[in-house]
Amino acid sequence: MMQIKTNFLETATEQQKFRSGLIMWFLLFFGYMFFCVNWLIMSKVEDGWKGKFSLKDDNQTLLESVNYSLYLARGIATIGVSWLMVKLTHKYAVILAMVLNTAAFPLVFSSSLPLFIVGRVLMACGGTMLIIFIQPVLSKFFSLGAKGVLTIFSSWAYVLGALLVNLLFISTDVKKILTDKWQICVGVAGLMTYFPVLYYCLFGKNFDASPQTKEIVSDKPDSYLGLLKEKDCWLWIFFYSFMLVVSVMVSSFATKVLLNVNSELKGSVGKADWASLYTIIFYVFCLFGFFLGRFTKPKIQRKPIVVLACTIVSLLWFIVLVAARAISNPIAATVIIYICVALIAFFGMGIQTVILYIPHEYSGNENPKRITTFYSCLWGIGYILFAIYYFITSRIFDAHPYYGYMSSAFVIMLFMLLYGAFSLLIKEPRPDWPMFPWGKVKENNVNL
Repeated sequence: MMQIKTNFLETATEQQKFRSGLIMWFLLFFGYMFFCVNWLIMSKVEDGWKGKFSLKDDNQTLLESVNYSLYLARGIATIGVSWLMVKLTHKYAVILAMVLNTAAFPLVFSSSLPLFIVGRVLMACGGTMLIIFIQPVLSKFFSLGAKGVLTIFSSWAYVLGALLVNLLFISTDVKKILTDKWQICVGVAGLMTYFPVLYYCLFGKNFDASPQTKEIVSDKPDSYLGLLKEKDCWLWIFFYSFMLVVSVMVSSFATKVLLNVNSELKGSVGKADWASLYTIIFYVFCLFGFFLGRFTKPKIQRKPIVVLACTIVSLLWFIVLVAARAISNPIAATVIIYICVALIAFFGMGIQTVILYIPHEYSGNENPKRITTFYSCLWGIGYILFAIYYFITSRIFDAHPYYGYMSSAFVIMLFMLLYGAFSLLIKEPRPDWPMFPWGKVKENNVNL
């Protein structure tokens, strides 16, 4: 294990701790956001790099295999985050992740498809780890109230990256230019990943992420094996994997499904790209939805608002399918779909600020090692499960020119229903608090 010559937290004042923690959070935030930009921009310029590597439509299986392997890489990378943090310490583990995040840039100019894919996989591993490394910073540098605020804004990284990419490609004319010049486009995006690693080397602080003796430490396990023996951990993993269906499938894959369900939708928005406009609406309302994170502040139960939001999402997706299939006027259908998608984003993605804050409130999770290990299991295994869902749904989509995409639409519906069902199974962290702000706190508070 690498020894920490100076543990910043042992000598820092509260003001220094807050300021340094904010800088580190800021760099991790932008490191992950730039990863998301690079990740998503490659799907937008797919026709460009397919042409370079002479990949045709009959190579779709290879292309999908690359997508699945990237999601698996994201999952596997996050599982080992706690181990890596112990071996290298937090600062150097972050730097390693940021360096891996830069790997895609030089390999964009490679003429070798395997090297190109390797660069993407390394980027996926490094970029995904960054969001996990935020958790120890939140646990060690900030009060519970500040954690709640920064947890809300941490969720913005992916959304802002996605918005930036889709705004670039909203015009079909601009999309064609950027696709033709895809190496320059991806290269510029790749260069942005170098700034966070440079500044983190200069301003990142090293600290011991394990609990200190003065902290209240529970006897709950903080190892992977210990956590994975807990039923609640698995409930959270499956719950998160279904939340990824809303985050990834509904925001992107669903456009392909809906445009096959009703091909006339594509021309209903003039020269704008229907799929990009759909995605922009989705992510704009994600930003509005993140203010649902305000429900982490009042002394009320968290679970009821989570269950309500997840239930609304399932109902809205059903309305989207009905509108796409049953409404003959493509403009009217598009308006209804966009409104429903906006509300799905608001409730389905906005509620994740509350969802991802709940584990911080469980008794025993004040141990930074336990909470980091928990989130690495959540994101790691959650992404692996999501890769399986993605594989199943896309195979169903490709299975038949009509029944395939209709069936895949209902498979997404099934995942949405499971999202709602698992929201009922997670434990309420504040059972002693009232369901509504005007209620009374019960006596003899006992946190889970």
